[in-house]
Amino acid sequence: MVNKDKACRTLNNWYASLDTLGGSPGRTNSHSPSTVTLPVAYPIHAWCPDAYTIRLAFTDRVHRMVAEQASLYKLEAGPEVEKAELLAPFQQELLLHLRTALEPGKIYSLQVAAIPGCDEEPEPGAGNNTVKVGLADSSERAIAINEILSDPMAGGSDYIELFHVGKAPVQLGGWQLASRNSNGNLSGVRALVPGPRFFYPGDFLVVTTDASWLQRQYLVKQPNSLVQLVSLPSFPNEKGTVVLLDAMQQVIDEVQYDAAWHHEMLRNTENVSLERRDPAASSLSASNWTSAAAHAGYGTPGYENSQAGIPDDPDRVFLTEQWMSPDGDGNQDYCEIQYEFAQPGYQVSIRIFDLVGNPHRMLINNGICAMKGSFRWDGKNDKQQLSANGLYIIVVDAWHLSGKTKRYRLAVTLGKKN
Repeated sequence: MVNKDKACRTLNNWYASLDTLGGSPGRTNSHSPSTVTLPVAYPIHAWCPDAYTIRLAFTDRVHRMVAEQASLYKLEAGPEVEKAELLAPFQQELLLHLRTALEPGKIYSLQVAAIPGCDEEPEPGAGNNTVKVGLADSSERAIAINEILSDPMAGGSDYIELFHVGKAPVQLGGWQLASRNSNGNLSGVRALVPGPRFFYPGDFLVVTTDASWLQRQYLVKQPNSLVQLVSLPSFPNEKGTVVLLDAMQQVIDEVQYDAAWHHEMLRNTENVSLERRDPAASSLSASNWTSAAAHAGYGTPGYENSQAGIPDDPDRVFLTEQWMSPDGDGNQDYCEIQYEFAQPGYQVSIRIFDLVGNPHRMLINNGICAMKGSFRWDGKNDKQQLSANGLYIIVVDAWHLSGKTKRYRLAVTLGKKN
Protein backbone atom coordinates (compact mmCIF):
# COMPACT_ATOMS: atom_id res chain seq x y z
CA MET A 1 0.00 0.00 0.00
CA VAL A 2 1.34 3.41 -0.99
CA ASN A 3 -0.83 5.83 0.97
CA LYS A 4 -2.21 4.50 4.29
CA ASP A 5 -4.34 7.65 4.70
CA LYS A 6 -6.30 6.51 1.64
CA ALA A 7 -6.51 2.86 2.57
CA CYS A 8 -9.93 2.40 0.97
CA ARG A 9 -8.55 3.19 -2.49
CA THR A 10 -7.29 0.45 -4.77
CA LEU A 11 -6.39 2.06 -8.11
CA ASN A 12 -2.77 3.31 -8.09
CA ASN A 13 -2.52 2.66 -4.35
CA TRP A 14 -0.87 -0.79 -4.51
CA TYR A 15 2.47 -1.52 -6.17
CA ALA A 16 5.19 -4.14 -5.99
CA SER A 17 7.59 -3.42 -3.15
CA LEU A 18 10.81 -1.55 -3.95
CA ASP A 19 12.54 -2.92 -0.84
CA THR A 20 15.81 -4.71 -1.64
CA LEU A 21 14.60 -7.71 0.37
CA GLY A 22 11.45 -7.93 -1.71
CA GLY A 23 9.16 -6.77 1.09
CA SER A 24 9.07 -4.78 4.33
CA PRO A 25 7.06 -6.70 6.95
CA GLY A 26 6.90 -4.73 10.19
CA ARG A 27 8.64 -1.73 8.64
CA THR A 28 7.67 1.37 6.66
CA ASN A 29 6.59 0.55 3.13
CA SER A 30 9.05 1.38 0.35
CA HIS A 31 6.77 3.68 -1.69
CA SER A 32 6.36 7.32 -0.70
CA PRO A 33 2.73 8.57 -0.66
CA SER A 34 3.84 11.88 -2.15
CA THR A 35 4.98 10.20 -5.38
CA VAL A 36 1.58 8.79 -6.33
CA THR A 37 -1.50 10.72 -7.45
CA LEU A 38 -4.74 8.83 -6.96
CA PRO A 39 -7.12 9.45 -9.87
CA VAL A 40 -10.70 10.63 -9.55
CA ALA A 41 -13.20 7.76 -9.54
CA TYR A 42 -15.63 7.85 -12.46
CA PRO A 43 -18.07 5.42 -14.15
CA ILE A 44 -16.61 3.34 -16.96
CA HIS A 45 -19.47 1.17 -18.22
CA ALA A 46 -22.97 -0.07 -17.44
CA TRP A 47 -24.84 -3.30 -18.16
CA CYS A 48 -28.30 -4.68 -17.42
CA PRO A 49 -28.87 -7.98 -15.57
CA ASP A 50 -32.56 -7.53 -16.45
CA ALA A 51 -34.98 -4.89 -17.74
CA TYR A 52 -35.46 -3.32 -14.28
CA THR A 53 -31.82 -3.14 -13.16
CA ILE A 54 -28.65 -1.35 -14.26
CA ARG A 55 -25.25 -2.35 -12.95
CA LEU A 56 -22.83 0.58 -13.05
CA ALA A 57 -19.05 0.07 -12.71
CA PHE A 58 -16.60 2.73 -11.47
CA THR A 59 -12.83 2.93 -11.81
CA ASP A 60 -12.36 2.85 -8.02
CA ARG A 61 -14.27 2.77 -4.74
CA VAL A 62 -16.79 5.56 -4.31
CA HIS A 63 -18.34 7.19 -1.25
CA ARG A 64 -21.35 5.16 -0.08
CA MET A 65 -23.19 8.09 1.52
CA VAL A 66 -23.24 9.93 -1.79
CA ALA A 67 -23.33 7.06 -4.28
CA GLU A 68 -26.59 5.65 -2.87
CA GLN A 69 -28.57 8.82 -3.61
CA ALA A 70 -30.90 7.76 -6.42
CA SER A 71 -31.40 11.37 -7.52
CA LEU A 72 -27.81 11.45 -8.89
CA TYR A 73 -28.71 9.08 -11.75
CA LYS A 74 -30.98 10.03 -14.63
CA LEU A 75 -31.90 8.14 -17.78
CA GLU A 76 -32.67 10.44 -20.68
CA ALA A 77 -36.18 9.63 -21.95
CA GLY A 78 -36.17 6.56 -19.74
CA PRO A 79 -37.55 5.18 -16.47
CA GLU A 80 -36.80 6.79 -13.11
CA VAL A 81 -34.08 5.41 -10.85
CA GLU A 82 -35.85 4.71 -7.57
CA LYS A 83 -33.00 3.09 -5.63
CA ALA A 84 -29.19 2.98 -5.79
CA GLU A 85 -27.33 0.21 -3.98
CA LEU A 86 -23.54 0.15 -3.62
CA LEU A 87 -22.25 -3.42 -3.77
CA ALA A 88 -19.92 -4.91 -1.17
CA PRO A 89 -17.13 -5.66 -0.62
CA PHE A 90 -15.26 -3.54 -3.19
CA GLN A 91 -17.75 -0.67 -3.47
CA GLN A 92 -16.85 -0.09 -7.13
CA GLU A 93 -20.21 -1.16 -8.56
CA LEU A 94 -23.77 0.06 -8.09
CA LEU A 95 -27.12 -1.55 -8.69
CA LEU A 96 -29.66 0.96 -9.95
CA HIS A 97 -33.24 -0.23 -9.53
CA LEU A 98 -35.72 1.25 -12.03
CA ARG A 99 -39.36 2.12 -11.47
CA THR A 100 -40.38 0.72 -14.89
CA ALA A 101 -38.74 -1.57 -17.43
CA LEU A 102 -36.25 -0.62 -20.13
CA GLU A 103 -37.48 -0.97 -23.69
CA PRO A 104 -35.87 -3.71 -25.82
CA GLY A 105 -33.92 -2.31 -28.77
CA LYS A 106 -33.52 1.14 -27.24
CA ILE A 107 -30.18 2.57 -26.11
CA TYR A 108 -30.37 5.13 -23.31
CA SER A 109 -27.97 7.76 -22.03
CA LEU A 110 -27.39 7.51 -18.28
CA GLN A 111 -26.31 10.79 -16.65
CA VAL A 112 -24.23 10.21 -13.50
CA ALA A 113 -23.42 13.12 -11.19
CA ALA A 114 -19.80 13.50 -10.07
CA ILE A 115 -19.44 11.19 -7.07
CA PRO A 116 -16.50 11.52 -4.64
CA GLY A 117 -14.10 8.67 -4.01
CA CYS A 118 -14.26 6.70 -0.78
CA ASP A 119 -11.52 8.89 0.77
CA GLU A 120 -13.03 12.28 -0.17
CA GLU A 121 -15.52 14.61 1.45
CA PRO A 122 -19.10 13.22 1.21
CA GLU A 123 -20.40 15.88 -1.17
CA PRO A 124 -21.34 15.50 -4.84
CA GLY A 125 -18.89 17.23 -7.13
CA ALA A 126 -19.60 19.52 -10.06
CA GLY A 127 -20.40 18.12 -13.50
CA ASN A 128 -21.47 14.66 -14.54
CA ASN A 129 -20.52 11.68 -16.66
CA THR A 130 -22.50 9.85 -19.32
CA VAL A 131 -22.57 6.12 -20.11
CA LYS A 132 -24.71 4.11 -22.49
CA VAL A 133 -27.36 1.70 -21.21
CA GLY A 134 -29.59 -0.79 -23.00
CA LEU A 135 -30.73 -4.40 -23.06
CA ALA A 136 -28.40 -6.82 -24.82
CA ASP A 137 -29.49 -8.70 -27.94
CA SER A 138 -28.20 -12.29 -27.93
CA SER A 139 -28.52 -12.46 -31.73
CA GLU A 140 -26.20 -9.49 -32.40
CA ARG A 141 -22.78 -10.58 -33.70
CA ALA A 142 -21.55 -7.61 -35.77
CA ILE A 143 -18.21 -7.09 -34.00
CA ALA A 144 -15.09 -6.50 -36.10
CA ILE A 145 -11.39 -6.80 -35.29
CA ASN A 146 -10.39 -3.25 -36.24
CA GLU A 147 -6.75 -2.65 -35.24
CA ILE A 148 -3.77 -4.81 -34.27
CA LEU A 149 -0.50 -3.92 -32.56
CA SER A 150 1.70 -7.02 -32.49
CA ASP A 151 5.13 -5.38 -32.48
CA PRO A 152 5.40 -3.04 -29.47
CA MET A 153 8.68 -1.67 -28.21
CA ALA A 154 10.51 -3.45 -25.39
CA GLY A 155 8.45 -2.94 -22.24
CA GLY A 156 5.30 -2.22 -24.25
CA SER A 157 2.17 -4.28 -24.81
CA ASP A 158 0.27 -5.72 -27.76
CA TYR A 159 -3.26 -4.48 -28.21
CA ILE A 160 -6.31 -5.60 -30.17
CA GLU A 161 -9.10 -3.15 -30.95
CA LEU A 162 -12.70 -4.19 -31.66
CA PHE A 163 -15.39 -2.05 -33.30
CA HIS A 164 -19.14 -2.59 -32.92
CA VAL A 165 -20.68 -2.21 -36.40
CA GLY A 166 -24.10 -3.61 -35.44
CA LYS A 167 -27.29 -2.07 -34.08
CA ALA A 168 -27.82 -3.62 -30.63
CA PRO A 169 -25.76 -4.00 -27.41
CA VAL A 170 -23.74 -7.19 -27.04
CA GLN A 171 -22.98 -8.91 -23.74
CA LEU A 172 -19.25 -9.72 -24.03
CA GLY A 173 -19.13 -11.87 -20.91
CA GLY A 174 -17.98 -15.32 -22.05
CA TRP A 175 -16.48 -14.07 -25.33
CA GLN A 176 -12.87 -15.01 -26.00
CA LEU A 177 -9.78 -13.96 -27.90
CA ALA A 178 -7.40 -16.54 -29.38
CA SER A 179 -4.65 -17.16 -31.92
CA ARG A 180 -3.90 -20.24 -34.05
CA ASN A 181 -0.90 -22.56 -33.92
CA SER A 182 1.03 -23.97 -36.88
CA ASN A 183 -1.63 -26.69 -37.31
CA GLY A 184 -4.39 -24.11 -37.57
CA ASN A 185 -5.89 -25.03 -34.20
CA LEU A 186 -7.01 -22.40 -31.69
CA SER A 187 -4.37 -21.63 -29.07
CA GLY A 188 -3.82 -19.25 -26.17
CA VAL A 189 -7.56 -18.79 -25.66
CA ARG A 190 -8.27 -15.94 -23.21
CA ALA A 191 -11.42 -14.34 -21.82
CA LEU A 192 -12.05 -11.12 -23.74
CA VAL A 193 -13.26 -9.23 -20.65
CA PRO A 194 -12.83 -10.08 -16.94
CA GLY A 195 -16.58 -10.03 -16.23
CA PRO A 196 -19.93 -8.93 -17.66
CA ARG A 197 -19.57 -6.01 -20.04
CA PHE A 198 -21.94 -4.59 -22.62
CA PHE A 199 -20.58 -3.39 -25.96
CA TYR A 200 -22.67 -0.70 -27.64
CA PRO A 201 -23.05 0.14 -31.36
CA GLY A 202 -20.44 2.55 -32.67
CA ASP A 203 -18.12 1.96 -29.70
CA PHE A 204 -14.55 0.67 -29.61
CA LEU A 205 -13.00 -1.80 -27.16
CA VAL A 206 -9.23 -2.22 -26.73
CA VAL A 207 -7.72 -5.19 -24.89
CA THR A 208 -4.13 -5.01 -23.70
CA THR A 209 -1.95 -6.12 -20.80
CA ASP A 210 -0.70 -2.62 -19.93
CA ALA A 211 -3.27 0.15 -20.23
CA SER A 212 -0.93 2.64 -18.56
CA TRP A 213 1.79 2.12 -21.20
CA LEU A 214 -0.78 2.40 -23.95
CA GLN A 215 -1.92 5.80 -22.68
CA ARG A 216 1.67 7.03 -22.48
CA GLN A 217 2.56 5.84 -25.98
CA TYR A 218 -0.58 6.82 -27.91
CA LEU A 219 -3.39 9.32 -27.78
CA VAL A 220 -6.26 7.52 -26.02
CA LYS A 221 -9.38 9.63 -26.45
CA GLN A 222 -11.65 7.23 -24.56
CA PRO A 223 -9.87 5.62 -21.56
CA ASN A 224 -13.15 3.79 -20.82
CA SER A 225 -12.56 1.74 -23.96
CA LEU A 226 -9.44 0.10 -22.49
CA VAL A 227 -9.65 -3.34 -20.88
CA GLN A 228 -6.52 -4.58 -19.14
CA LEU A 229 -6.04 -8.35 -19.07
CA VAL A 230 -3.47 -10.44 -17.22
CA SER A 231 -2.29 -11.94 -20.52
CA LEU A 232 -3.10 -12.10 -24.22
CA PRO A 233 -2.73 -14.90 -26.75
CA SER A 234 0.59 -14.95 -28.59
CA PHE A 235 0.61 -12.50 -31.49
CA PRO A 236 4.06 -12.75 -33.19
CA ASN A 237 5.60 -9.66 -34.73
CA GLU A 238 5.89 -10.93 -38.30
CA LYS A 239 2.65 -12.79 -38.86
CA GLY A 240 -0.08 -14.47 -36.85
CA THR A 241 -3.81 -14.87 -36.39
CA VAL A 242 -6.30 -13.00 -34.21
CA VAL A 243 -9.55 -14.87 -33.57
CA LEU A 244 -12.65 -13.47 -31.87
CA LEU A 245 -15.05 -16.04 -30.40
CA ASP A 246 -18.49 -15.54 -28.88
CA ALA A 247 -19.78 -17.24 -25.73
CA MET A 248 -20.85 -20.29 -27.81
CA GLN A 249 -17.27 -20.68 -29.17
CA GLN A 250 -18.35 -19.54 -32.63
CA VAL A 251 -15.80 -17.56 -34.68
CA ILE A 252 -17.15 -14.02 -35.07
CA ASP A 253 -14.13 -12.50 -36.82
CA GLU A 254 -10.64 -13.64 -37.75
CA VAL A 255 -7.58 -11.84 -39.13
CA GLN A 256 -4.49 -13.61 -40.46
CA TYR A 257 -2.22 -10.57 -40.28
CA ASP A 258 1.20 -10.18 -41.84
CA ALA A 259 3.89 -7.53 -41.29
CA ALA A 260 4.04 -7.28 -45.09
CA TRP A 261 0.67 -5.48 -44.88
CA HIS A 262 2.48 -2.45 -43.49
CA HIS A 263 3.31 0.46 -45.78
CA GLU A 264 6.10 -0.62 -48.18
CA MET A 265 8.30 2.33 -47.27
CA LEU A 266 8.07 1.69 -43.53
CA ARG A 267 11.43 0.31 -42.41
CA ASN A 268 10.60 -0.24 -38.74
CA THR A 269 7.17 -1.51 -37.68
CA GLU A 270 7.85 -1.27 -33.95
CA ASN A 271 4.94 0.55 -32.20
CA VAL A 272 3.09 0.87 -35.53
CA SER A 273 -0.36 -0.69 -35.54
CA LEU A 274 -2.15 -2.28 -38.49
CA GLU A 275 -5.46 -0.51 -39.10
CA ARG A 276 -8.49 -1.84 -40.90
CA ARG A 277 -9.64 0.52 -43.65
CA ASP A 278 -13.25 -0.65 -43.82
CA PRO A 279 -14.93 -2.70 -41.04
CA ALA A 280 -17.53 -3.89 -43.56
CA ALA A 281 -14.90 -5.28 -45.97
CA SER A 282 -13.13 -8.64 -45.57
CA SER A 283 -10.98 -9.18 -42.50
CA LEU A 284 -8.70 -11.48 -44.48
CA SER A 285 -7.95 -9.10 -47.36
CA ALA A 286 -4.46 -7.59 -47.25
CA SER A 287 -5.75 -4.56 -49.18
CA ASN A 288 -8.10 -3.77 -46.28
CA TRP A 289 -5.21 -3.27 -43.85
CA THR A 290 -2.33 -0.82 -43.66
CA SER A 291 -0.08 1.03 -41.22
CA ALA A 292 -1.58 3.67 -38.96
CA ALA A 293 -0.66 7.16 -40.11
CA ALA A 294 2.19 9.26 -38.73
CA HIS A 295 -0.07 12.18 -37.83
CA ALA A 296 -1.99 9.84 -35.48
CA GLY A 297 1.16 8.66 -33.70
CA TYR A 298 1.08 5.34 -35.62
CA GLY A 299 -1.81 4.01 -33.55
CA THR A 300 -5.42 4.96 -32.74
CA PRO A 301 -6.55 2.72 -29.86
CA GLY A 302 -10.16 3.39 -28.90
CA TYR A 303 -11.23 5.74 -31.70
CA GLU A 304 -11.68 5.90 -35.48
CA ASN A 305 -8.77 4.53 -37.49
CA SER A 306 -6.55 7.10 -39.19
CA GLN A 307 -6.78 5.12 -42.43
CA ALA A 308 -10.58 4.89 -42.44
CA GLY A 309 -12.84 6.97 -44.67
CA ILE A 310 -12.69 8.54 -48.10
CA PRO A 311 -11.94 12.27 -48.53
CA ASP A 312 -14.37 14.56 -50.33
CA ASP A 313 -11.71 16.47 -52.33
CA PRO A 314 -8.75 14.20 -53.22
CA ASP A 315 -5.09 15.13 -53.45
CA ARG A 316 -4.75 18.47 -51.75
CA VAL A 317 -2.65 19.99 -48.97
CA PHE A 318 -3.82 23.18 -47.32
CA LEU A 319 -3.69 25.29 -44.15
CA THR A 320 -6.69 25.84 -41.90
CA GLU A 321 -5.32 29.32 -41.09
CA GLN A 322 -2.58 31.34 -42.77
CA TRP A 323 -1.69 33.12 -39.54
CA MET A 324 -0.23 31.69 -36.33
CA SER A 325 0.61 33.24 -32.95
CA PRO A 326 2.54 30.71 -30.81
CA ASP A 327 2.45 32.69 -27.57
CA GLY A 328 0.57 30.16 -25.42
CA ASP A 329 -2.68 32.09 -25.14
CA GLY A 330 -4.72 29.28 -26.71
CA ASN A 331 -5.50 31.29 -29.85
CA GLN A 332 -3.88 30.08 -33.10
CA ASP A 333 -0.85 28.71 -31.23
CA TYR A 334 -0.24 26.15 -33.99
CA CYS A 335 -0.21 25.96 -37.77
CA GLU A 336 -2.37 23.01 -38.93
CA ILE A 337 -1.19 21.49 -42.22
CA GLN A 338 -4.14 19.47 -43.58
CA TYR A 339 -3.93 16.85 -46.32
CA GLU A 340 -6.41 14.75 -48.32
CA PHE A 341 -5.47 12.06 -50.85
CA ALA A 342 -7.65 10.01 -53.17
CA GLN A 343 -5.90 6.75 -52.29
CA PRO A 344 -3.81 5.27 -49.47
CA GLY A 345 -0.07 4.76 -49.79
CA TYR A 346 1.26 8.32 -49.71
CA GLN A 347 4.26 9.51 -47.73
CA VAL A 348 5.24 13.11 -47.08
CA SER A 349 8.19 15.17 -46.00
CA ILE A 350 7.45 18.65 -44.67
CA ARG A 351 10.14 21.34 -44.51
CA ILE A 352 9.81 24.93 -43.38
CA PHE A 353 11.91 27.76 -44.79
CA ASP A 354 12.23 31.41 -43.89
CA LEU A 355 11.39 34.09 -46.46
CA VAL A 356 14.90 34.16 -47.98
CA GLY A 357 14.98 30.39 -48.43
CA ASN A 358 17.04 29.27 -45.43
CA PRO A 359 15.99 25.85 -44.04
CA HIS A 360 14.29 26.43 -40.72
CA ARG A 361 12.64 23.16 -39.64
CA MET A 362 12.40 19.56 -40.85
CA LEU A 363 8.93 18.93 -39.49
CA ILE A 364 8.18 15.49 -40.99
CA ASN A 365 10.63 13.13 -42.68
CA ASN A 366 9.07 10.34 -44.75
CA GLY A 367 5.89 10.26 -42.67
CA ILE A 368 3.22 7.72 -43.63
CA CYS A 369 -0.09 9.35 -44.45
CA ALA A 370 -3.66 8.30 -44.09
CA MET A 371 -6.10 9.34 -46.81
CA LYS A 372 -7.00 12.34 -44.67
CA GLY A 373 -5.22 13.93 -41.72
CA SER A 374 -3.04 16.79 -40.52
CA PHE A 375 0.35 17.73 -39.10
CA ARG A 376 1.07 20.60 -36.73
CA TRP A 377 3.91 23.14 -36.61
CA ASP A 378 4.39 24.78 -33.21
CA GLY A 379 6.46 27.71 -34.52
CA LYS A 380 9.83 26.29 -33.41
CA ASN A 381 12.99 25.64 -35.45
CA ASP A 382 15.12 22.49 -35.50
CA LYS A 383 16.81 23.61 -32.27
CA GLN A 384 13.38 23.85 -30.60
CA GLN A 385 13.71 27.62 -30.35
CA LEU A 386 10.65 29.77 -30.99
CA SER A 387 10.89 31.43 -34.42
CA ALA A 388 10.97 35.15 -35.03
CA ASN A 389 7.93 36.94 -36.42
CA GLY A 390 7.63 36.90 -40.19
CA LEU A 391 6.52 34.96 -43.24
CA TYR A 392 7.49 31.28 -43.59
CA ILE A 393 7.19 28.91 -46.54
CA ILE A 394 6.01 25.35 -45.91
CA VAL A 395 7.11 22.86 -48.57
CA VAL A 396 5.27 19.54 -48.62
CA ASP A 397 6.69 16.77 -50.84
CA ALA A 398 4.31 13.85 -51.30
CA TRP A 399 4.96 10.62 -53.17
CA HIS A 400 3.04 7.43 -53.76
CA LEU A 401 4.12 3.82 -54.12
CA SER A 402 3.00 3.99 -57.75
CA GLY A 403 5.71 6.59 -58.43
CA LYS A 404 3.42 9.63 -58.42
CA THR A 405 5.00 12.69 -56.77
CA LYS A 406 3.59 16.09 -55.83
CA ARG A 407 4.96 19.26 -54.25
CA TYR A 408 2.92 21.83 -52.39
CA ARG A 409 4.11 25.27 -51.25
CA LEU A 410 2.15 27.06 -48.55
CA ALA A 411 2.75 30.39 -46.80
CA VAL A 412 2.06 31.16 -43.15
CA THR A 413 2.69 34.34 -41.18
CA LEU A 414 4.03 33.97 -37.64
CA GLY A 415 3.11 36.90 -35.41
CA LYS A 416 3.56 36.13 -31.72
CA LYS A 417 3.20 38.80 -29.08
CA ASN A 418 6.41 40.35 -27.73
